[in-house]
Amino acid sequence: MDLPLEQVFPDPAAIAVARVLHDLFMFRWTLSRAAIGIAVGVAVSGFAMVAYRQGWSVAKESAAVAATLLIVVIGGRWTAVRDARWATVHGPVSATMKVHRGRVVVRRVDVFSSVMLGVVGVGWAATLWLAALDWVGVSVVLACAFMGPLFVMFAIPALAHKVVVTPAHLTIHRAFSRSVVPRHTIRTVRRGDAGALVVETLDGGSAKIPTGISSLFVQGNWNHRPAQLKAAGRLEAAFAALPPAEAADSDTVTTRPRITLIIIAVAAAACFATLTALVYTDVVKDAPR
Repeated sequence: MDLPLEQVFPDPAAIAVARVLHDLFMFRWTLSRAAIGIAVGVAVSGFAMVAYRQGWSVAKESAAVAATLLIVVIGGRWTAVRDARWATVHGPVSATMKVHRGRVVVRRVDVFSSVMLGVVGVGWAATLWLAALDWVGVSVVLACAFMGPLFVMFAIPALAHKVVVTPAHLTIHRAFSRSVVPRHTIRTVRRGDAGALVVETLDGGSAKIPTGISSLFVQGNWNHRPAQLKAAGRLEAAFAALPPAEAADSDTVTTRPRITLIIIAVAAAACFATLTALVYTDVVKDAPR
């Protein structure tokens, strides 16, 4: 249940700011509104160019406002079109899955994490290349060390999630845990919260399958429905390609931690925290560059 803003923000000024932010977040970018927003953004961009040529002090601020406005408008319009398109889809999206070595692998599609993983990977490689050219200084080494934990942060949601379907089991690989569900005990698969599919079994057990963009990067009213319907379609196709076996070696859902990924994540977080602390020490400040 949502609490009134008066209880969350007792200060009147904070309430006013919260209401403005809430209205902006819930704003529906229709085509006409998007056109007006883009026109305003272009006008502010033109003003920023004039201010830059004239040497006015507001040039940088104007350019920042224009860029922010255009990003918000274009992103909001894309989201509105996406929501309208998927509002007419009421069931799993049909898909074709191939059986390879007696199993079907359904991977999570997290576009944001994959793109950011590529960006960080390219930046990391460029930093290492600069270091190989003997342009090594404390700043370059620190930048490289910072990118390692960032690489891990995006690699885990982009690459670690998958579902493996066999005649006997449905194995759900999540970031830090793995669940094994006997195929003959599956009762239904339904949409859950935070973009997950929920596998329910005959004995009342359940297991979640994360889909789409990680909830680590999106909150609030993000529409997870498209990713859920696509994943449900791929999972349905995998079930059709591999009918379940009559029985498995267990009748219950078992969940175990993925120790290796947990250790990697903890090590990356510790590395990032240590380097952040070192930035503010005299050792780094006084080191030769």
